[in-house]
Amino acid sequence: MRALPQRDGALWDAADFILDSPLGRKAQQTADQPGVGVFLRDTIAEIYRLQLSCHLAEFTDHGLPHGLA
Repeated sequence: MRALPQRDGALWDAADFILDSPLGRKAQQTADQPGVGVFLRDTIAEIYRLQLSCHLAEFTDHGLPHGLA
């Protein structure tokens, strides 16, 4: 049996935070675009991956941990 992929806690926490917000929940409830929830989660994942790969001197981390520090 294949092992389940490891959950990336920071990515899932950020996605849950965004998608559970009032605006995120409203976006997911649109009847005329039933795939918008999947689209939003995929977009969040891509933004997260870009944020992880950006190590430029000019880059400022604006992720969730940055706001809590």
